[in-house]
Formats: sequence, C-alpha cells, structure tokens
Amino acid sequence: MSATPLLPQLRALAACALFAALGAAQAEAPAAAVARLRKPDLTLDDARAIVPQLITAPVTLRLQASDALRGAYMLRLAKHAKACGEFGRAIATAAPRRAEPKGGKKDAADPVDGARGRALAASRRGDLSKETILGVIDPEVRALEDLLWPARDALVADHPGLQLAFDALREARAGLPSWHALYGEATAGLELHPDAEKHFLKNPPPTPPPPVAGLDDEWTVWTLLALPLSARDRSALEANEAFRATMDPEEVAGNTALNRLRWLLGLPLLRIDAKLAAAARDHSLDMETLGFFAHESPVAGKRSPGDRAARFGTSGGAENIAAGQSAGPDAVRAWWYSPGHHKNMLGGHARVGLGRHAQKWTQLFGG
Repeated sequence: MSATPLLPQLRALAACALFAALGAAQAEAPAAAVARLRKPDLTLDDARAIVPQLITAPVTLRLQASDALRGAYMLRLAKHAKACGEFGRAIATAAPRRAEPKGGKKDAADPVDGARGRALAASRRGDLSKETILGVIDPEVRALEDLLWPARDALVADHPGLQLAFDALREARAGLPSWHALYGEATAGLELHPDAEKHFLKNPPPTPPPPVAGLDDEWTVWTLLALPLSARDRSALEANEAFRATMDPEEVAGNTALNRLRWLLGLPLLRIDAKLAAAARDHSLDMETLGFFAHESPVAGKRSPGDRAARFGTSGGAENIAAGQSAGPDAVRAWWYSPGHHKNMLGGHARVGLGRHAQKWTQLFGG
C-alpha cells in the first residue's frame, strides 16, 4: 500500500495540532500578561504595551490586571510621598536656625516685633488706603522677609543638592499621571459588570496624583514648616496639605500665600475649611455664569456670605471677591492692596475657604 494517500491526512492532523497549540497559547497569553504587570521592574512602556491586549480578556483577568496596575501606581505614589518628606526635612536642615517665638509682651525695640507692630498698627487704621499699604506696610513686610524668610535662591546657592533633588521630585511627579491614566484605561467599562462591583468596593480606584504645578507651592509650605511655629499653626499647615490632591492647585496656592503673609506678621495661620471652600467656589460659579460681581447674590438662599456658608453646612462671615486673576496668589495680591479685603485677610479668623470658577474668586472666612 502506498504512503502517498496518507499525506493529506497527516497534513490535516498537523494543521489541527498547530491550531490547537495556537489556541492554547492565546488562552495563556492574558494570564502571562497579567503576570508581567505584577513584576516589580515593570516599566511604563511595558505596561502601555500590555494593557490593550487585555481589553477583551475575561473579566476575572481584567480585574487582576487592574489590581496589578493599581499596585504599581500606588507603589510609585508612596515612593514619591516619601521623597517629598525627605525633601521637606532637607529644607528644614538647610534653613537658617531662628529663635523660637517669644511669649509674653512684645518688644518694640526688637527688629521683628517692631516691624510687625508697625505693619499691623497701620493695617488696622480706620483710614487705611492703598497708599498706606504701599508706603508703610509693604516696607515692613519686606524687612520681615529679610529678617525671617529663607529665600529659595539663597538656600539653593548654599545647598546645590536641593535643586537637584527638587528636579528629581518634579520628574517623578510628572510620570505619575500616566500610571494613573493607564489604570483608568485598564478598568474602562468594568464598573458595568456585576462581577466587578464587589471587587471595586474592596479595591477602590486610587486617588489622582498631586499636580506637578503644585510643587513650587509645596516648597513654600516646606519652608514654613521648617520655621518656628506654634503647635496650632503647625497643625493647621499639616491639615491643609491633606487637600492638595483633591483641591484646585491655585486655590491651595492662594491659601499658602495668605498664610505666609500672616506668619511674617506674627498672626495665627488659617486652616482650610472644605465646606467654606465649596461655598466660595459655588459663589464664584454663580458670579461667572449669571453675570454679576457682588457680595449680595441674586440666587435664593445664597444672598449673603453667611447664607452661602450655612447652605454648605458651616459658618462664615467676612468675604473677599476678585475677578480676572488666573492664579491664587495673584488674587491674594489684589486683595492685599484693597483696604477692606486687606483687613479681612489679616482679621482674627481661624478658618478660610478659597474657591474659584474660571477667573472669578471668592474667599470666605470663619471663626
């Protein structure tokens, strides 16, 4: 019997075996891809190449992939947070040693007490004007900066490693949004699947990374934390930092700018009240969308600053509004040269909420 008639059968069997092997390889590919996502040396480029391969994978594997990417992002976020803490301690080491705040009666002969006393006395005058702020208060604030504030350029000049470390922080933070976005891409649509609901309750999506734009403001906060502070002021600054990942970076920077001024003048620092900030942001939204610019709102239930604060579950009274600024510190600077707003910012408050919409700004204060 000739072997020739068997050739087609053998070829068919070989083809079936080949297709079976390819099918098995394809079935194993998603699991292997998930395993690669779990590797500690995973790079962003590798992760970007793997995620599209898993979009059509079974839900169980996609959830495993989401966990792997969540872990990769959280690991890098934790490393960055640790590096930020180390950098803050480096600034504290580099900053010139200053005497702790003195208790008791102020000494007008002391350069710091004298400058603070003259500036605050001028700011509390009934006839306070922009000219007084420019001609009397600003020179005293500049003197206080020279006496008390560790300027960034001076710190870097004396400690060049600070700039290198800061540049490394900026580079690391710039990469975090890509990891966070990749997690979002890997989980897109999974929230609609019933098998995923319990999973995401147990493993919720991670918070977005802090913005790169906030790093310069954080330098200011790290500098403040390196200076003599009362326990109350230190607690307020640390509490304010908790809002950095979720609040508009320009709102945070505006609060920092005001607290820096208050520290220079020897006034207690203000703690961010998230409810006051929400009320302030809502008033800025109303001013922008309804086309008015005033402390009295035409919206029912929001007529006065107190009404607006109460609507958001808190209390407040003094209010500043501004228009046209794109940065929080610029809004604070505009208020600084407006006597009524200036007095509000230096008042005896404990809480603050700064909120913007577009280029409309509202600042609410509470006791």
